[in-house]
Amino acid sequence: MPRATKRKKPVTFEDTSLLKAKPAAFKKKTAQIIRRYHVLNKEVEKTSDPDKISELKNEMEKLGGLELYQRASVLGASKTRGGDTSKWLVQELAKIGIPDEVKTNITLLDIGALSSENYKKQSAWIKTTSIDLNPRDSNIIKQDFLEMEAPNKDSNRFNIVCLSLVVNFVGDPLKRGIMIAKTRDFLLPSGYLFFVVPLPCVTNSRYLNHEYLQEFMANLGFQQVSCHFAKKLAYYLFRLGKPAKTIQEKFHRKNLVNDGPGRNNFSMTLP
Repeated sequence: MPRATKRKKPVTFEDTSLLKAKPAAFKKKTAQIIRRYHVLNKEVEKTSDPDKISELKNEMEKLGGLELYQRASVLGASKTRGGDTSKWLVQELAKIGIPDEVKTNITLLDIGALSSENYKKQSAWIKTTSIDLNPRDSNIIKQDFLEMEAPNKDSNRFNIVCLSLVVNFVGDPLKRGIMIAKTRDFLLPSGYLFFVVPLPCVTNSRYLNHEYLQEFMANLGFQQVSCHFAKKLAYYLFRLGKPAKTIQEKFHRKNLVNDGPGRNNFSMTLP
């Protein structure tokens, strides 16, 4: 008996399996998509072979491309799933105490924003500018932060810049460092950098740990205000001060700080 021909999905087909999945299956599927997309993205950054790049990008498209990656990330970060990192930042700002002169006029640049509503409840005192490479929300500006022109006056700079689960998406260690360094051009004096990465980037990397990250940031002029290690994420709040006169030589390359089997290779370097 001839086998039935499998019907091809139309170009306009939208995968709703993530939405229909039960919590346990949902959690597993979104994690698989995000993890695999990150791996492929890193491989693209590493190679200069056009054929290899094409092969990797084809696999990324078969996976669902940036669109499905973002959809998985949005669902994974939904408030009902407990993944909204903005909550922690708001709590920390309350602990620090906001000066009266900026209490109703805090400006925040949210880089790689998945939703423009992260700070909606605080809209009376936090004015948010959200940007992303491929926005799925009409209120998010399409912009590559690495190509974004820095403000030339303080009136266009921000009190807070957010890099929440953004740096780990960049595949190249040098570009990660450049991205972090560039936030200084967008911050007001004594402004804050909200920095979030997956916990294993800090606790299970061969080339980065908590102490090394603090030293790396201090070379750029960022002093840690607070941090928190959750089950899967590492949260940091840094305040901008004076950078080191010269970047320490070791930060121009990867340095082994935590060797051992089962470690990941997450790292950051500076020009």
